[in-house]
Amino acid sequence: MKPERPHTHEQEPQFEAAIERGIQEARELIRSRLNEKELPYHHVAHTEDVMRRVQSILDVCVEAGVATAHDVSLGRFAAARHDTEQQFNVVEKKEIIADHPKPFIKKIAQKMRGDNERASAREAIAYMEACNEEAGEEIFSPEDMRVVEEAIVATIPDFNLEHMTVVQPHLTPESSVVTRALALADICGAGLDGAESYIRTGDELFREENVDIREAVQRGHRIDTLTKGYYRGRMVAWAESQVAFAEGRAALAEKEVEAFPKAVVPALTKRLNYFDKAITMAKEVRDHRKMLSFDQLVRDMKFSLHD
Repeated sequence: MKPERPHTHEQEPQFEAAIERGIQEARELIRSRLNEKELPYHHVAHTEDVMRRVQSILDVCVEAGVATAHDVSLGRFAAARHDTEQQFNVVEKKEIIADHPKPFIKKIAQKMRGDNERASAREAIAYMEACNEEAGEEIFSPEDMRVVEEAIVATIPDFNLEHMTVVQPHLTPESSVVTRALALADICGAGLDGAESYIRTGDELFREENVDIREAVQRGHRIDTLTKGYYRGRMVAWAESQVAFAEGRAALAEKEVEAFPKAVVPALTKRLNYFDKAITMAKEVRDHRKMLSFDQLVRDMKFSLHD
């Protein structure tokens, strides 16, 4: 993997200006399209986190001589645009719990996985093409567009049952440094940002996906004891899963970093230095939450108590 082809010195100011406009447009699209109450995780804060992480990773790559400043800008742009589409369906599933007199109806936000990322990539490319057309010259090269599309599509997730964590099957041995940086930035917050961020964003994702619990809490109506127990079981199970998720990410991240050019592997490995702390805190949170009531968990996991 070689650094992506930089533009000429004369083109670079226009390129950087277009990058910054595209990033700001992405922020505005997310704010206008996505309801933060429905999507407390996939909102502007997540995009900003991923942008910051991808820049951190690519800065290390630049220092090692395997990326350029042009790559850093493309990475920031791709990060800003990778989640501009977040379509989902609310799926209802009947769950029968032992010793309960009737089944529960579980409502989960099911993302249109793959469709969202590809739609976000198409929108990013359309922006780049429009910049070229408006300028009457090539601000973004065909290679720039290829890298941005590849990078965003590579964030399409899958779940690895062996390691109980998320993976990105669209990464290939030929994936660019920018693509690998965005992929790593999107799913390795535990290693890059640390324990507190990992717990906070995990709670945000739980609130986003578990529509029935969120709606019941926000409505403010009385929740019966049996339903509270059912919800509490899912909340505690999530806390348990967060331990396995971070452990799995730590195990797989080592291989993912090794796929970068050899010159940057030691520095990137050092950069992913928060996994142990994140795993330790996830275990502490799990043990603490096992002792909490449903009402206490609602507060601990930062559910909004009203609309």
